[in-house]
Amino acid sequence: MQQFDREPQYAEANPGEIVIMPCRVFNKKGQCVWQKDGKPVGIYPGKYEWVSSPDLGDCSLRISAARADLDAGEWECQVTASSFDAQDALTSDPARLVVRVPPSPPQLEVELSPIADGGNLTLSAGAEATVRCLSRGGNPAANVKWFLDQRELVGHYNQTNTTDIGKVKTWMAVSTLTYTFTKTDHSKLLRCVALHEAYPTKSRESSVTLDIHYAPEVTLVGTPTVDLEENIDSVSLRCRADANPPATVIWRRVGGNPSMTNRAPVVSMGDIYSFQETLEFSPVTRKDSATYSCEAKNTIGTSNLITIPIDIKYSPMIVNVGPAVSQQLTVTLYESTRLECQAEGNPLPRYQWLHRRPKDGEEDIVIRSEDRYLHITNVTYEHQGEYICIATSTINGLERMVQSEAITLRVVGPPQVLSEVSSRFISVERGDDAVIRAVFCADPRPIRVSWRWAAFQMEAGSGSGRFVAEALHKVSPAILPTPPAVVELVADDEDDQDVIGSASDTESSSSTNSAYDTIESTTTTHHPRSLEVVPTAQALIARPPQAVFTYPGKRDECYETRLRIQRVEMNDARHYYLTVENDKGSDTFYVTLTVKEPVSMATVIAVVIACLFLIIVVTLCLLYAYRSERCCFDRKGGSKSTDLESMKSDVESVHSSSQCSSSGNNSATSQTSINRGGTQRSSVGQTKCHKALGTAVSDSRGLLYADLQLPKTSNNGSMKVKNHHRHLHNLPTSSSSSSTCTSSSPQQQWSQLNRTNFSDRSLDQTIDTLDTSLDRSHSKVDV
Repeated sequence: MQQFDREPQYAEANPGEIVIMPCRVFNKKGQCVWQKDGKPVGIYPGKYEWVSSPDLGDCSLRISAARADLDAGEWECQVTASSFDAQDALTSDPARLVVRVPPSPPQLEVELSPIADGGNLTLSAGAEATVRCLSRGGNPAANVKWFLDQRELVGHYNQTNTTDIGKVKTWMAVSTLTYTFTKTDHSKLLRCVALHEAYPTKSRESSVTLDIHYAPEVTLVGTPTVDLEENIDSVSLRCRADANPPATVIWRRVGGNPSMTNRAPVVSMGDIYSFQETLEFSPVTRKDSATYSCEAKNTIGTSNLITIPIDIKYSPMIVNVGPAVSQQLTVTLYESTRLECQAEGNPLPRYQWLHRRPKDGEEDIVIRSEDRYLHITNVTYEHQGEYICIATSTINGLERMVQSEAITLRVVGPPQVLSEVSSRFISVERGDDAVIRAVFCADPRPIRVSWRWAAFQMEAGSGSGRFVAEALHKVSPAILPTPPAVVELVADDEDDQDVIGSASDTESSSSTNSAYDTIESTTTTHHPRSLEVVPTAQALIARPPQAVFTYPGKRDECYETRLRIQRVEMNDARHYYLTVENDKGSDTFYVTLTVKEPVSMATVIAVVIACLFLIIVVTLCLLYAYRSERCCFDRKGGSKSTDLESMKSDVESVHSSSQCSSSGNNSATSQTSINRGGTQRSSVGQTKCHKALGTAVSDSRGLLYADLQLPKTSNNGSMKVKNHHRHLHNLPTSSSSSSTCTSSSPQQQWSQLNRTNFSDRSLDQTIDTLDTSLDRSHSKVDV
């Protein structure tokens, strides 16, 4: 039976092109017929023609100069039955032929309002927007895509195709974009691209520039990174707003100096300070200290609020110091008082109260307090003098300071001996002069100053014999600080060299009060002295203004009294009591005098000689230990090769001297005679031979070789080294052998000499053994 070998397929063609609708039949016997939209189509030369011979089964149709109005539609290929009674007629599935029609350029719409190509599209950031793109009159419908600049917005749009109204064979494509834009999309291109094969460039597009509106965001530029100092630094603050449409900048000032409060910068509206984008402070002043806030507004909204504290630093200034400035503050002894200092500055200043006081016979500056208040309880004369308040602030790592005027503190009351500057113990050698000193303060002036010891009492300005109580000396130097860190104490020509009373080496006949009321000027020169200032006060004296202390003036306050003892004796060692009186009361102080015997020159020489003798003894002991290899100089690890060589030479010497021993024995026989009393006499030749033998037998360390004799048995070669070493360490010294030889009788000496004789064989064996040990020792050293 006949059947389709190939059926017609969907096809598209541009207007005027030739279209081939394929159709092939296997075992074709009927006639080929074509239908379009259910209606038969005939064969017309130049328009509808067979591609090949239908008789051969090729029923393909050629459509020339395709037209959408004539040729677009559903095409079917049919074959009639092979006979009237056959049931093999064929009809293909409809195949659509589309004659393309280029659509119109795409059109953008927002809320049904068209937007011109190349125009602006205004949207709000953060809000979802819906934009449509229409492509009309196309056949088939165009394929529409969305792009943001060059990025495709995949997944954010969908497309629907419908036939044009009144035009059945053309289509309208509608693509809807739903997207939330941000401020970063501002000024970007939103593109709608229609893709169609009928377009000469295969695509057409329509685009708009996005105008994204968003609320302002502000940033602050020019925030100071270091402290701003008044009348020195400048600052420029810029409030930069990022907004669309452009925003209005508003500067507000909140409060005053932020460093004057313990709270964080206040975030509030405050008073409007400026509408300018930039604030200029040149130079800054303390009035500019405040917390400034910046914000911006536009039609979309208001920005966040940014605050910045501006803290202007300025050097401290003392506004009040009391209770009295440039006046004298009088305080009764042992009472209390308080000094106050008030300064303003930014940052808040630190305080120091400086005071001048005597110390070790000199004057120095001490820090009494590091607070604005100086509380002095139990006031003593040590507290009198000048007090200065120092206010210090640190700005950018540099100290700024100011000092107040001096407050003079005067202490009135009974006398008081200053134990800090008065030594309680004095030691001198017998025959020297002793000077007992004490410093005391008294206001009003003392009316009586006396020294007392044993049954004696002596007032200042008097003397008796070897004892002289000198007149009182005022203690009143001025202190002038000199940079960088040294204060020079300079004597005052008038006040500091005044002496009350006059010293006398004899008993004073003047009245008691004359020693304390008369002020005499002396030619004594007070040399300048240097005084180290405590480190915390270095900043004061290292830069102007300098702290200048001056003594209050001619006031009888502090004095030094001296008791001089000439040619001190041993019985002068005791306590010496000082009594000071004035109208307010009295005070007592004692000094202990110790008298030492002088050291004689003979004692010194004896000590030196003893030390030298001790050094010589120690040196000799060390040399002996080194020579005898004792203590830390002892040799470890057995005999060295040099020891073995020495032993070998000793054995050879013994071997050579054995002949002397033998000949000595023969001569001794002929020359020695024994008397009836049992005494033995030896000749001179025998004595010399015996001494030579004793010398030859001893080794380099003074050991007799008789103690080194090896056993004469057959196991001579198998002796253990450790036994040999132990035997060597236990050898007697040559001195003992020599003493034995010399102190014994001739008969005993002869017996000992016979015992030291060796046979030639024994000596040869000993020499061979030492040679073997020596070779082994050299081998170990080489390894």
